[in-house]
Amino acid sequence: MLILSMTIYAIVSSFTPGPNNIMSLFYSKNYGIIGSIRFCIGVGLGFFLLLFASNFFSSLLYQVFPKVQLFMKIFGAVYLLYLAYKIATSKSTDNDGFNEKYNNIKFGMVLQFINPK
Repeated sequence: MLILSMTIYAIVSSFTPGPNNIMSLFYSKNYGIIGSIRFCIGVGLGFFLLLFASNFFSSLLYQVFPKVQLFMKIFGAVYLLYLAYKIATSKSTDNDGFNEKYNNIKFGMVLQFINPK
């Protein structure tokens, strides 16, 4: 059942809009498919590593402390509400967009770990 849940989550979160999808679109528009392939490989690799690590540590934590599941659900819900509040109250900024220096495998991987999905 855990594998099925993680598979469904992986499929859904891979295609929902987020910073990695928007940056991939930007880089492919400005630099072409070949020019953006490094970033896309980094996003895929980082997403795989993130899913693997979160599945491993969540299972381990649940085996050691079975009652932690309720706390994790409450903490996750509060954190998502906090993020929604911060987004709703943030002010827009005028910056000149993404920079080519972020169009690489390393940044694509790092982006997965700071992405709140």
